[in-house]
Amino acid sequence: MKSLHLKHLKYVAPNLLLTISLTSFSACVPQITDVPKDSHISLNLSQSQESINAHWWEDFHNPALLYLLEHAREFNTQNKLAKTHIEMARNDLKIARAKLYPNMNLSIDPAYNQTILHPLYALTQGNVDFSYHLDFFGKYRYAKQSKHYALQASIAQSYATQLFVDMLVAKTYITLLGAYVRLELLQTTLEARQKELNIMQDRNNMGYISTYDVKQAVIAYESVQTQIADTKLSIATSKNALEYLTGVDVDSEEFIALQGFSVKYQEDMAQNTTSIESQNASLASATDVFITLQAPKLPDSISSKLLHNRPDVLYAEFMLASSSAYLQKTRADFLPDFNIGLNLGAIGYANFTQFLTLGGVTGSVLTPLFKGRELEGAFGIANAQRDEAAYIYRDVVIRAYREARDAYMSVSYLNLERNSTKKQQEAAKEALAHARSRYDTGYSSYLEVVDAQRSLLEIETNLITLKTLYLESMFTLYGALGGGMQYQAEDFKQE
Repeated sequence: MKSLHLKHLKYVAPNLLLTISLTSFSACVPQITDVPKDSHISLNLSQSQESINAHWWEDFHNPALLYLLEHAREFNTQNKLAKTHIEMARNDLKIARAKLYPNMNLSIDPAYNQTILHPLYALTQGNVDFSYHLDFFGKYRYAKQSKHYALQASIAQSYATQLFVDMLVAKTYITLLGAYVRLELLQTTLEARQKELNIMQDRNNMGYISTYDVKQAVIAYESVQTQIADTKLSIATSKNALEYLTGVDVDSEEFIALQGFSVKYQEDMAQNTTSIESQNASLASATDVFITLQAPKLPDSISSKLLHNRPDVLYAEFMLASSSAYLQKTRADFLPDFNIGLNLGAIGYANFTQFLTLGGVTGSVLTPLFKGRELEGAFGIANAQRDEAAYIYRDVVIRAYREARDAYMSVSYLNLERNSTKKQQEAAKEALAHARSRYDTGYSSYLEVVDAQRSLLEIETNLITLKTLYLESMFTLYGALGGGMQYQAEDFKQE
């Protein structure tokens, strides 16, 4: 082995000192622990490749619903805000990415000088400075990676916002349509009550019945009027909600035509002058439109593919990845930061008749020695944020699974309840016919007829409510399964 000459020590000593220093600093760098074990989640999900229609709203065969959803996506403030969050995240990523590239600055300092010994002369100095951080320990790469995942999370969040608005618009429209159907039923019932009240008053005037029966007829009539007022309030609030969500004037001729109604029909409905029997046969009633809303077929089970398609699950996953990358960045903050620089310049003087060029190369190592445990605090916060993101991801997945199961059960049980209520409706119709027959033949009082009418109206109103809830549960189930969202590949590409 060749012996080391003493003259070589002047080159070896600095490098050896640097190596020892880096080794000692590396020993002080904290280690990153695994995510908490109790943040892991395992669900018994189907591995089927079932999917749902990404344009699920078309499955309900209602042009008005499609029209509302299209306008909501362009008009709704929440959707617009989600887009601004994407832009903010994208520019955050640009700032983080810039740290990976050299910096170049140009400075020009013109001046005129005059002294006792020298006449007025121009002196101009120009410099071009280059600096570059040698990212040996990945500090800036991890920072960029964290911002990249944050951008993806904001994109996923925008999908979640759109899905939420879609579900809200669809449910509000179904509530409005159900209120129209209920109003039709009540107005038809009111006409029947009015006719019966007139008959009762005539009979009372002729002395065939007592005033008690007339008062019962008045109570039945006014009871329907009360329900009509409450239903009109529901219609008004639903209209206001739709206009706020979509910017669509739901009383406009264009939207009314999409529903299959005429403007005259809408006006008659508002003034209690239209009944099911008096409508033009060429015009659809709210009941006709309501009946055409057929529930589409949905997957038979909750598969992992469908659950992972939820944008809120994607959001939580990206936020976990972002916090993990940021934790790596805070760990790298403990290590030295290497920087190299290059300076090129020139000085022109004596009215630019003479020039002097300048230049130099510099290098620096910035090593944190003492910051009052600031770095330890930042690392601890980043570690806690990473663990928090892991728990949030776990909670989002569990909640998504629960919401999907609840929606499945809601659809199933509401369907059973509707079938049972339809049987009640048939029995109530027969009971009303029997009560009227008994009253006409003098075997019972009119109170029995009123009770039978009231029971039938309650059942028929309940049927409308159940159909509304059933369709709303279908929307909820679509949302719980991610709404068939189809994500654009370019949205989540590496930037």
